[in-house]
Amino acid sequence: DRDVTGVQTCALPISLQADKVGEQVSVRVFETALQDQGDASLHLTLPHVLNLSSWLHAPDQTATDRLAVHAELSHAPLQWLSGLVSNKDLGLAEARCDGAWDIALDRSYRVHVDPSGSTKFSRLSLSLPSIGKVSDLLVTLQPSLTLSNRELSASLREVEVTSSNGDHVQGTFSAEQTNSAPGLISQGNLQATLPSFLQNAHGPLPISLTT
Repeated sequence: DRDVTGVQTCALPISLQADKVGEQVSVRVFETALQDQGDASLHLTLPHVLNLSSWLHAPDQTATDRLAVHAELSHAPLQWLSGLVSNKDLGLAEARCDGAWDIALDRSYRVHVDPSGSTKFSRLSLSLPSIGKVSDLLVTLQPSLTLSNRELSASLREVEVTSSNGDHVQGTFSAEQTNSAPGLISQGNLQATLPSFLQNAHGPLPISLTT
């Protein structure tokens, strides 16, 4: 049994611990982190021991393990998305993203992304000529994704949007597409009260939508 531990001496620190017994190589610990000059950071870790020999050499029908990594994103700025978003009414200058996901590649070469808690987008703002500025928008959701060359399925569970003006939206959405069935199959439901957008003398009008 041999333990190998190494730390990369550059801007990207990597901690790796691996065992080698005969021809069997197992990675027990893999950690790396990216951090900018502010408080934004990205941490990547292995959720369990990875047997590399089993993954590389075992027959497809007997290997059930996945190549997996756990990712945690903290206080990541979203201002860089401004160039990709054509809607100039959406304010991203102060926006931040926080979340954690388990990302895996299985033996069928399908990529799985599953949430570990809620993903949060905070400090968003929206400016519209008819209503002015809606600030301190907070979006929370739990996104899941399965992707391969034969299928695509995605879901957004427990979606919730709130604002400092009392706006509140909640819902769940899913979509699926496969090579065997043309077209995109989607479904979802949404409920909302939006006093910034739609209300009368008695208060905000409720909105309910199911597809």
